[in-house]
Amino acid sequence: MDSAFDTLMRTVAVPVLETVFGVTATHITAETIGAEALAAGDWTVGAAWTQAPAGTFAHEAGTGHTATLSHAATVTAGVTYLLVWTMDWRTAGSVTVTLGGQTKAGVTGSFAWRVTATSTAGLVMTPTATFDGTLSGLSLKPISAGVSTAGVTVLQGMELLATGELGERMEERRTLELAASHQAAVGDTFVVDSTTWQATQLLADDGYLQRFAVITL
Repeated sequence: MDSAFDTLMRTVAVPVLETVFGVTATHITAETIGAEALAAGDWTVGAAWTQAPAGTFAHEAGTGHTATLSHAATVTAGVTYLLVWTMDWRTAGSVTVTLGGQTKAGVTGSFAWRVTATSTAGLVMTPTATFDGTLSGLSLKPISAGVSTAGVTVLQGMELLATGELGERMEERRTLELAASHQAAVGDTFVVDSTTWQATQLLADDGYLQRFAVITL
């Protein structure tokens, strides 16, 4: 028969074993991804490219078939963007992508490109003459860096959780607590001395204090 302690261990976390009060951290909010920059009607479709259905571009391989596929997206120098696409049906050739003064050559498959623009030049895709694939799902969105706030007081903790079907295993969980006025969120990071912690789960928020599960990066 299980003891009362065994039953308790299977159903609740062991109380915090260690808490450090008054630790000062730098709180960095998670980066955010902005609105779509590739408006549907702003494509310039070069020779040997066809668009069907909307948003899907097929290229026909052939001698001299190197005309570009481009978009008049508004690009701002100094801003970081996330460009993604899906490439299908390719058996040969590649595409060179330029955006904001940056170049990624020899692309042969689906990809996600994080790029910081150095100019206002729009999106241009130049195929090799042998490229015979399709491009779809093209998306370009600006990325905003997180906001850094130094001197934030946090409480660091550690607790043991009973896991497994019968609570037969114990797992360690690190926690971090701070004033709700900082409006922290999952994905935010906290730098304490030389260690960076990232919030992975909101455990509690009573309007005064927020408590997160955290991991080290």
